Amino acid sequence: MTTSDAALIYHTNYIRNSRAVGVLWGIFTICYAIIAVVVLIQPYWIGDTVNTPAAGHFGLYSRCLGYGISGEVECSSDSIFTGDRGTWWIAATVCAGLSTLLILTSICCMLLFFFVNTARVYKICAWQQVIAAISLLVTILIYPVGWDTGDVKTLCASGSYDLGTCEIRWAYILAIIGVFDAGILAILAFILASRQDKLLPEHLYHPEMHGHKGKIRNNPPHIQQ
Repeated sequence: MTTSDAALIYHTNYIRNSRAVGVLWGIFTICYAIIAVVVLIQPYWIGDTVNTPAAGHFGLYSRCLGYGISGEVECSSDSIFTGDRGTWWIAATVCAGLSTLLILTSICCMLLFFFVNTARVYKICAWQQVIAAISLLVTILIYPVGWDTGDVKTLCASGSYDLGTCEIRWAYILAIIGVFDAGILAILAFILASRQDKLLPEHLYHPEMHGHKGKIRNNPPHIQQ
C-alpha cells in the first residue's frame, strides 16, 4: 500500500466517523429540544408532600392546587406578567423560554448543512447550545427565589431557597439534566467543527472520492503534444 493509498483510506475513515458522530449529535440535539419543551410547559417543578395542608404542584407559569372539600387538583396557566408569581419567576420563565427557543433554532440551523460550510454550521449551533445551557442554568438558580410568594408560600410555608413542607419534582430534576445535556452537545459541536477544519482540501481528490472510489492526484495530468 502506497502512502497515497494510506492517506486516502485515513481521510475516508475520518470523514465517515465525523459524519456518524454528527448524526448522533443531531439526534441528541432533538432529544434535548424535547426535554426543553417538557421542562417549560410541565407544572411539576415543585409539589406537595404528606405534610402540606392541601394538594398542589407548580411549574414555571402554571400551578395546580387542590383547595376545598373535595381536594380535587385544578390547574391554571396565568400570563407570566400577571398574578402573584413575582419578578423572579417571570425571569425564570423568560430564561427557560429563551433556552427552548435557542435549541429549537439550532435544529432549524441544521438545514444550513446543505448550503453553508459544515464547520461554520457546527459553530453556530454550538454557540446557540452554550447560551441555551446558560439560560436554563439561570432558570434553575433563580426559580427558588420566588418560593416565598403567593400560593407557593401558602401551600408550602416556604421561603427563598427553602421549600418548607414541599419537595422538588421531576421537571426540576429534568431541567438540571438538561443543563449538562446542552453543555455536552455544545462541546461536541465545537469538536466536530474543529474536525471539519482539519479535513484535507477537497481539491486534492477526484470528485468521485466521495463515493470512496477516488484516488489522490499524485501526478499532474498528462499533456498531449
